[in-house]
Amino acid sequence: MKLKNFRLLMVAASALTLFSGLASAGQIVIDDFTKPAPGNTAVLQSGTGTNSLTQTGLSPNVIGGTRAMVLTVNSGSQLDSLLVNVTNHDFSMSIGAGDDGFSTLTYDSNGALLGAAGNLLTNLAGGATASNTFFQAQVKFSDLNLNFTTSFTDTDGDVATFATVLGPGISFINQAFSSFTNAGVVNFDSIRSIQIRLDGPQAQDVKIGLLEITNTPETGAPEPATMALFGSALVGLGLFGRKRFAR
Repeated sequence: MKLKNFRLLMVAASALTLFSGLASAGQIVIDDFTKPAPGNTAVLQSGTGTNSLTQTGLSPNVIGGTRAMVLTVNSGSQLDSLLVNVTNHDFSMSIGAGDDGFSTLTYDSNGALLGAAGNLLTNLAGGATASNTFFQAQVKFSDLNLNFTTSFTDTDGDVATFATVLGPGISFINQAFSSFTNAGVVNFDSIRSIQIRLDGPQAQDVKIGLLEITNTPETGAPEPATMALFGSALVGLGLFGRKRFAR
């Protein structure tokens, strides 16, 4: 490896590692699915009906309040499930063959404001407004088309909603608050609850990861940890090349 190419490789690796540390600026995490301890939590429903579980003790890094998981099966006889996997940091819904159902994740502070001091937009750096603040979600996997709906409810009871249909596979949602329906009425600086609804055809399997609010728009860029790992790999390749160059 030529010395010039080695230097360029090291610069690229350093830039990627730096980027991985900057990617979380201006961010409020709704859920990272790392808590509550001690482990994974499931909601099961056998046949038609509804089952739910409300959890406290979420990660100190998230927006706060409680996490309510609700599984509704409209028809069918299989054992359907929701699962929070604190090891993999994700939430999954599994609807059995021939069954039709949907799930909701609701973050609620029992009438109080969500966020460190409420004021979601104020707490984001850089003078956040509804037009430059985004709801983001990682969809790690979906085997079928997925109806993904997000609702923000303020302390006056006004609701802003965004709904989209995602194709099978991996998806990344990056939606400005200003594009939500009823965005001009809802006070995004005074939110009391956030709800995610996952719905699709029969036998739907879906898994979602990090849910967050940010004023740094992205388009499905790799996660910071992935970027850091890639940067480290480049450093390793550079050092290996340097040894060969020195011989």
